[in-house]
Amino acid sequence: MISEIEQQSFDFDWFFTDGTNIEFAASGGGKLPLTISVSRLDFDIVSTYFNTRTRICDAVINPK
Repeated sequence: MISEIEQQSFDFDWFFTDGTNIEFAASGGGKLPLTISVSRLDFDIVSTYFNTRTRICDAVINPK
């Protein structure tokens, strides 16, 4: 588990999907969703996977 102290101390990059697109969010030292923070090992595996992929499209930044 990623502890609350770690969540407050670091900016975690995390990924999720809406079923079509891969989404990226940065925690900015905020609280992560439980589904993200429950397993540090799973978080590290997914993070490494996406961070080592070749970019195949441009990012779209949400203006909100």
